[in-house]
Amino acid sequence: MSGFDSRRLVSDITNTLQSRFREVTSINSAADLPSRDCGLALSLDLKLTMSPGIRKEGAAEITASFADNKGVKVDGMSIVATRHTWGSIGEAAAEAWDAANTDFGDKLDKSAALLAFGASSPPTAAPGTPPASLADTSAAIDLAFWDSIKNSANPADFQAYLRKFPSGSFESLARSRLAALGEAAPVRMKPLAQPGNARLNFGNYHALVIGIDNYRSVTPLKTAAHDARTVADLLQKEYGFKVTLLLDATRNQMLDSFDDLRRRLTDADNLLIYYAGHGHLDTDSDRGFWLPVDADANRRANWLSNSDIADMVRGTRAKHVLLVADSCYAGTLTRSLSVQMTALDDFTRLSQKRARTALVSGGLEPVEDAGGGKHSVFAKAFLDALRTNTGIVDMSQLFSSMRRQVVLSAQQTPQYSDIRQAGHEGGDFIFVRRK
Repeated sequence: MSGFDSRRLVSDITNTLQSRFREVTSINSAADLPSRDCGLALSLDLKLTMSPGIRKEGAAEITASFADNKGVKVDGMSIVATRHTWGSIGEAAAEAWDAANTDFGDKLDKSAALLAFGASSPPTAAPGTPPASLADTSAAIDLAFWDSIKNSANPADFQAYLRKFPSGSFESLARSRLAALGEAAPVRMKPLAQPGNARLNFGNYHALVIGIDNYRSVTPLKTAAHDARTVADLLQKEYGFKVTLLLDATRNQMLDSFDDLRRRLTDADNLLIYYAGHGHLDTDSDRGFWLPVDADANRRANWLSNSDIADMVRGTRAKHVLLVADSCYAGTLTRSLSVQMTALDDFTRLSQKRARTALVSGGLEPVEDAGGGKHSVFAKAFLDALRTNTGIVDMSQLFSSMRRQVVLSAQQTPQYSDIRQAGHEGGDFIFVRRK
């Protein structure tokens, strides 16, 4: 298959398991468990399907069943991921597989049944040794995870450790290794169960996510559509957003979606607008533009100006509105002074004030369309920050965690500020991790 090597299936699954279990070995049947000193058996069914056509589709399925050494089922999980692309069938298959494997790892991390099984199966102790406490067992799991990744050169392994053990015994070492590998370590987010915040209602969450690659009259982009799909998927699955996803959208499609949201949303709602695509700066008017898929490089009829976007934001009744723009010259959306948050700010106060803010990938400058693996540098930093959060976090905290990552990786400086003349009152957009 063009663009995808099927041998990756076993390799990727093995890496996912090795980063979470002390030892992974192949066996022929469950009967081999006691002789191989294994405590847990995993049966896997991997399925990859591809559909040809103008727009290629790849679908990946992972079905996993865990049983103890007596054959009693411990847990089971099923993951399905589908991706579309205008490229090769192999590219669609690769994107679907990557998404499914990532979801598989997340389900392993969050499986209460597997965690309980591990806690009830401490290492064999000498006769007469008192039973290990839960704290001892947790420390053993922490150590086993660290032992499995401590010699790794992959930053994702250390990010996974910090997600699973945010206050683990090897937290400082994990952060040091990330810094040595050129990756920014995540900030220490505030936990979900906070005294005084447990009864806070942050409202409903909506997102309009736009990604444009296949321009008709402008140079195509490489990662914008993939970035948008990944952002939409993460916001929906992990943060409970109701998401509208637009790929290769025209100006009219974008405006229609803006108008639909403007009519529906109330002050009990939060709105995130994510745009990945071309941007343009008119130096004569000092005005920035988003370029929809039907934009012409020499005609402004189908361009979408930042002033139009600011008008839409100002007109919506949603309490908190956040624009995230991964495009060239996006800095014209924001004021010259950055939003300043202090340690005195708390979620109660931030949630009560209206917020009209923008996170942009650069100032009045071109920005990178790649550099973050399959994502742009900015998109990767944004996604990493959201994945690192395990509770409640405001956008100011996320910005502080992702800014250094972008600056170290590209010749651009992201900005976070209130939107010019859009009714900002000092609040901030708050992300609440749902799972």
